[in-house]
Amino acid sequence: MDLRWNRRALLLAGAGGLPFWAGDPQPVEAAARAGGRSVIVVFLRGGPTQLETFDPKPDAPSDIRGSFGTVATPIAGVRFCEHLPRLAAGLRHIAVIRSMTHALTDHEAGQRYVLTGDRLAAPRSPALGASFVAAVGWRVPPSYVAIPELRGYAGCLGPRYDPFTPLGDSGHLTLGTAVPTGPTAPQGFARRSRLLETLNQRFRTATDGDATVEEHGALVRRTSDLLHSEATRRAMNLEWEPARTRDRYGRTLWGDYLLLARRMVEAGRTFVTVVLDGWDTHAYSVPALERLLPDLDRALAALLEDLAQRGRLEQTIVLVLGEFGRTPRLNPQGGRGHWARAMSVLWAGGGARGGQVVGATDRTASEPTESPYSPTDLAYTLFQQLGVPPDEIRVSPERRRLFAGGKRIRELFG
Repeated sequence: MDLRWNRRALLLAGAGGLPFWAGDPQPVEAAARAGGRSVIVVFLRGGPTQLETFDPKPDAPSDIRGSFGTVATPIAGVRFCEHLPRLAAGLRHIAVIRSMTHALTDHEAGQRYVLTGDRLAAPRSPALGASFVAAVGWRVPPSYVAIPELRGYAGCLGPRYDPFTPLGDSGHLTLGTAVPTGPTAPQGFARRSRLLETLNQRFRTATDGDATVEEHGALVRRTSDLLHSEATRRAMNLEWEPARTRDRYGRTLWGDYLLLARRMVEAGRTFVTVVLDGWDTHAYSVPALERLLPDLDRALAALLEDLAQRGRLEQTIVLVLGEFGRTPRLNPQGGRGHWARAMSVLWAGGGARGGQVVGATDRTASEPTESPYSPTDLAYTLFQQLGVPPDEIRVSPERRRLFAGGKRIRELFG
């Protein structure tokens, strides 16, 4: 089967552009490369409940604790939801931040806040991946990838900093490669490329070297290189994986997404955002969570174990978060509403100490009782670990500090 490339995103991913970091990008790029770190953000879109995931309250009344039981972790007194046994057993790789908090309970505003780290959560705020790639000034495509998609989050940086979306518009993973094959395919592609370059050269002459035309030509050349990159093609073909590995991730869409994320990181893609939908459980949450949690548990635990066994977890930061948590009390429909004052976030790798819980919430998981942190603090800490000074990141054209007021989550590295 052919992998369906999203050609618009592929072209945009190949575009260059000036970094919006306040200083010289070269030292930043050198620092980031020296650290050798990549990022996988697993975004649970819709707002997962903290009570039925990583901060259960088994001693609370039934209308608060819900109907699920809990499972022990290697840390005495720390329990996860019963449907997350693999993640519970693998807590040695994970730091659980139970005290993440903010005030935005609208989906769009909350998503923009946690995905950008910007307290103002403005539509012009760029996503973390776009900010990072712009800051380091890397030009090798695609250094920023979204699986299956993340649209409209380049913000003020413009569409050239949208992520490359390898799955196309369907969002469904198919296997193989989209590059034409056959004995005459390379010659045909080369002929078309030469014809396009001839037409572009004539147009450049007619327009007296217009910068837009020059940029388009560079974009096409980079796109051609990407289409013929053996490393990229191999990374996107899950048929290269042993059957037992695919079984560990689960033969599900989410399992394929996270396995593809691991392969993209190994191929040198710096920042990968994986979007897992379906967490807006306002009513009848039990059947929905009974479906969502096991798939997440299997795929995410396999990803972390895979990275650890391959010696890549120290060089790869894995963040798992939604836009907010859910209300402490169940509603009459058996679901939970939006609740941003307490939510759980997972951090694994990148120098963080696994096997710990950062912060705590009260007996109903309503409010942090110690070490409250915001999505801005999370972004601030992430960029520090990537070797990019977070205080120097500006949002053009206002030159406003993107992570203003942010602070380091020190417990992660203690």
